[in-house]
Amino acid sequence: MRNQEIAARLHEAHGIGAHNGGAYFGARGDVTGTLWRESSKVIQSMLEGPKSQAEACAAAVQTFHALTKVFLDVPTKQFAAAYN
Repeated sequence: MRNQEIAARLHEAHGIGAHNGGAYFGARGDVTGTLWRESSKVIQSMLEGPKSQAEACAAAVQTFHALTKVFLDVPTKQFAAAYN
């Protein structure tokens, strides 16, 4: 899913936009996609074997579990209101 799609869904579902917690998803405007592609190439170059790929996947899963816990502990409307 692209940043613009994530931003649109956050705004539609929760009212989160660039000025109340969603700036990350559009912080670089028109060059956001290019920067993500470049970052992806760098990361892929660092993950040359199955072991490094498995370690990166495990780290990503841990990160998303932690983020899920953070966001489940804070009601979305309260989170968005904190940034208004």
